[in-house]
Amino acid sequence: MKKWILLFLIIFGNCLIFSDEVSNEKLYSNVLKVENDNYDTVIGIPTHSKEELKAFIIGEAALESDRDKIYKNISKNANKVTLIYFDSKDNWAIKEVVKLLKKKKFKGQVEVITFFYNESKNLRNMLEKNGWTYSGYGEIDSISGTVMYDGTEKSKSEIIKIFLEKIKRTLENNKIIIY
Repeated sequence: MKKWILLFLIIFGNCLIFSDEVSNEKLYSNVLKVENDNYDTVIGIPTHSKEELKAFIIGEAALESDRDKIYKNISKNANKVTLIYFDSKDNWAIKEVVKLLKKKKFKGQVEVITFFYNESKNLRNMLEKNGWTYSGYGEIDSISGTVMYDGTEKSKSEIIKIFLEKIKRTLENNKIIIY
């Protein structure tokens, strides 16, 4: 019976990853990390692509967890960390980062911003229990507020669009993202 369950999980996992139903436009995704509301020093942290997951399943690659990649980019001395993500597959990694920040007794503020229609109630509850902030938006234009970027005050939605365009260009050229 255990062999059948294992076989089913392997087949089901391969179907999900190799399926054409998974959007080909989202071969890669990124989590943006902003510290202390300094949008001039945003870091784009690439999370696993479908190709990397395929290689891992086939046994051709080892993966560093997305949680660890994101967490190691957070300064322990930051007063505020904002994590912005665009793909629902990164929801788990963000939850794990929040758990790790809580476990390590992060003293600053944490803000999570996401852009898809299915709100993560678990993530919202985890953040609110710690006095941290969760914001889910269906569209980037829905974001209010302004931030300093490149020496001028600009709308937060405009800045996030700039970073999305940079991510797109960078990934099209298969380069690591450094802003």
